[in-house]
This record gives sequence, structure tokens and C-alpha cells, in this order.
Amino acid sequence: MRARAVLLALVLAGCGYHLVGANAGRPQALPAGTQTVQLLGEGQLVALLRTRLAEHGIAVREDAAITVRIAPPKAKMQPIAYDAAGRPQQYRLVLSAQVTVERVGEILWTSGSVSVAETLLLAEEPASLEAAVATEREQLLQRLADALWRRLATGW
Repeated sequence: MRARAVLLALVLAGCGYHLVGANAGRPQALPAGTQTVQLLGEGQLVALLRTRLAEHGIAVREDAAITVRIAPPKAKMQPIAYDAAGRPQQYRLVLSAQVTVERVGEILWTSGSVSVAETLLLAEEPASLEAAVATEREQLLQRLADALWRRLATGW
């Protein structure tokens, strides 16, 4: 019985059945041996990714040969459901951005557009939509940073 358990463990360990990008080391989208990067972009999304890079041992310096460029997030909100009078009652808020890895102006890797979305319900007052958008945008920025990090970490 023990031999079967060991055999099963060996088979599963070598079959590739593991979480892609579950590495605790260097992000796979960065060239091998990268210890420092220049981080270009601004805002909360950049700050969140700066923290992730530091957690994985990548220093952020202005004179680094590798540049990680984070495009400003784009927000799009569109109505998706209406009441009987034709007034919007639900909206879809979508945030999207992309990250690019460069070396002296040469693009080495790009995440492509990465987006996250949430549905917002409109309460009785239109002003409540503004408050809901502000609250949801903060949460979506965190989710967008997570999604961009997963792309950077896996190199996909």
C-alpha cells in the first residue's frame, strides 16, 4: 500500500499538474537574472505592483536596464439593465490595463489588455451611483493589480 502511495506521488509530481505561476521567485516575464527594474507609470496600480516586485526580491531603480511599463487603467461603464421606464438600473464597470517589459526600447514581453469587471446596482438616487463607482473602483484596482501580477509572474 505504501509503495502505491509513493508511486502515485511520483507520478503526480512529474506530470505537470501544478499551479502555473505558483513560483515564489522571480516573475517569469522578466529576463533571467533580473534583480532590478525601472517601473514606469503612475497611480495606485503602479504602487501595488511596486510592492509585489519588492516582495519577490526585485528592486525598483531608475537606472535599471529592464523597464516594466504599466499603462494607466482605463475605465468603462455601461448600462446593462433598465427598469420599466427605460432608466438604467444596473451598470457594468470594467477596468483594464496592460504591463510591458522592455529593454532599451525593445519590447520583450507584454501582457496584452487585462481587465476586471463588476456589476453595480443603482439605488433610488443617481448620486448613489457615484459613491458605488468610487468604492468599486478601489476594489477593482486591487483585483486588476492581482491579475496583472499573475500575468507577469507566469509570463503568459
